[in-house]
Amino acid sequence: MSKKYIIYIILIAAVCGLFILPIKITYKIYATGKVFPVNEWVLTRSVDGRITSANKNNELDVITNYSGHEFQAGDAFDFYMEPSVMQKNYIKKDEVLGHMYSKTLQIEMVKLQGLLDIEKASLNVISTGQKPEIITESKTNLQLTKEKYITQKKIVERNIKLNRDSLLPTQQLEVSKDALELARIGVQIAEAELQKLITGNKEEELELNRQKIYSIENQIRELKKRMDNFSIKAAFSGLVQQKKGTITTEDILMDLLDTSEYIAIAPIPLREVAYLKSGATVLLKLFNSDETLQAKVSRIDNVIQLVGGKQAIYTTFRIIRISAHPQSGMFAKATILCEEISLWDYMNRVLGDIFYK
Repeated sequence: MSKKYIIYIILIAAVCGLFILPIKITYKIYATGKVFPVNEWVLTRSVDGRITSANKNNELDVITNYSGHEFQAGDAFDFYMEPSVMQKNYIKKDEVLGHMYSKTLQIEMVKLQGLLDIEKASLNVISTGQKPEIITESKTNLQLTKEKYITQKKIVERNIKLNRDSLLPTQQLEVSKDALELARIGVQIAEAELQKLITGNKEEELELNRQKIYSIENQIRELKKRMDNFSIKAAFSGLVQQKKGTITTEDILMDLLDTSEYIAIAPIPLREVAYLKSGATVLLKLFNSDETLQAKVSRIDNVIQLVGGKQAIYTTFRIIRISAHPQSGMFAKATILCEEISLWDYMNRVLGDIFYK
């Protein structure tokens, strides 16, 4: 037998030996994904002016909390973002982002405050007996409130004409109408105050006045609590996402990203999904960075999607070790470490992958 054949036999035997020997190789799946924070909080204003907020869990791809601010039917309100937060890149938990002001509640507050003033003045008259002087002062106050009402009424009549001729914005007209309504309420309160002073001359009314004052003060406290609830606060501490060019039916007032936890999402070819296991170790190499992040497979979708003309299933990796905060949407190369398999199985999978392509 020639030396050439002997070499061939040795090589074949060596190759066969490799397949027979209990050599194990870690099978790896390679993919490209995007990095996202686990939690995201979005504050929006809809086309009808409704202010809503939603807390989205990107790992589960669900809205975990949704809230909207209700007002009475026909109630007009204003919303103002805090100017200071508009320039910030990082927001702390419970930091006030903006305020909503209900015109209906503001008018109700004016009425209650006026009633409180009436009852306190009446109580003062009954308890001190200083009736003539206070009545004179009340008459003067009534006259001033009537003059204010008449002046504001003329302003509204003028504004209506200007608005009809397109010389005044509708919003400014509504503001002047609101001021007229407050002036009208002021006249009613002043009239009621004067009437109370004129007729309130009985000693037994003292206790009744005290009870009314206590009741009105309770109403004012409850109303203030309702108005305080219209302050919008950050759901958690996080990074403000500055994103332009997004087309949406709603105005995004704030997009807050929780920087404490991150995930990566990548499409896995359907032929490779059978080798995936929940909890498998994943190494993520961020684009334009030397940092390698360690992650675990946390979620495997059960819906097949078409990616790049081929069937794939999206898989989520939870990042468990991180030293810096990556930007949301940053690409990363993922290396998924699957089970250890024999050399024979490894060659079958590799060859199968080649023929599949």
